[in-house]
Amino acid sequence: MTAGITATGSPVLTLDNVRKTYRNRDALKGISLQLFPGELLGFFGPNGAGKTTMIRCISGLLKPDSGTITRHSLPGSPHASHVPLGLVPQNLAIYPDLTVQQNLEVFGRLEGVSGRVLKDRIKEVLEWAALSDRTRSLTRTLSGGMQRRLNIACSVLHRPRILLLDEPTVGVDPQSRERIYSMLEELTAQGAALLLTTHQLDEVELRCDRIVVLDHGLIVAQGTLADLVQQTVGRPHRVNLRFDRPCPMTLPQFVFDEPRTSASRVMQSMQELPVVMAVLQQIDQQPSHIDVRSFGLQDVFLELTGRSLRE
Repeated sequence: MTAGITATGSPVLTLDNVRKTYRNRDALKGISLQLFPGELLGFFGPNGAGKTTMIRCISGLLKPDSGTITRHSLPGSPHASHVPLGLVPQNLAIYPDLTVQQNLEVFGRLEGVSGRVLKDRIKEVLEWAALSDRTRSLTRTLSGGMQRRLNIACSVLHRPRILLLDEPTVGVDPQSRERIYSMLEELTAQGAALLLTTHQLDEVELRCDRIVVLDHGLIVAQGTLADLVQQTVGRPHRVNLRFDRPCPMTLPQFVFDEPRTSASRVMQSMQELPVVMAVLQQIDQQPSHIDVRSFGLQDVFLELTGRSLRE
């Protein structure tokens, strides 16, 4: 996760009560949020939650039925519409029969970058995406991870202030995933505002500064991971005990199940663990299994939406 980013200052993007019916389904049911410079905002939710529809509305590919989407102009810039925006769609948007160099030249010109500026910018993004040695390779001959990195590189040639990424690591190997997130960290360090959609728990937990949980077209929670855990599950850590036979003893702050073969206790911090272990050392019947875990986004999501499978 990018260090030290908080949602303060002036937003670069604001959504206010955005609604969209798409393919006879209420895909967005009143989405409101703000995106700030230098942050990576993660939108998490299952397939069909409305993540891609939201990206398409922000980018202008779809028109919302109601609500407003505002790009806030830079100081001294008269038009918010001139705030540069980049889009990395879920499906690869590059030309397979062009070389890496040719793809970058095409997308640069489409974004109004040309001449010496484009040439210098292509050199920069090739190094940034670790593709400098593949400039003359046909895009279709690249690995999936390389194609993803090229797709992102094509979207930032015009130095967008806002970058929208829809599932940018789908189908890539772990090394390419790490490289992609290193690229994104460099962008946020330069002040770009990134909005990323994914249904990968680990990506949101480890990489994103703030998290928005989307379910059936609604924002059901938003904040840092610690905020979300506190708001839903409560204390962030839990100790679970299992016994081979019913345990007749009372353990301070532990809650037993009905057969008294398992017990759990929540903790505010891991500093409470020595106290827990001291309690266990004083009882005659030792547990057969001890599990210490921290609550995460999966716990938050299940707490917010329930455990039943919904398509």
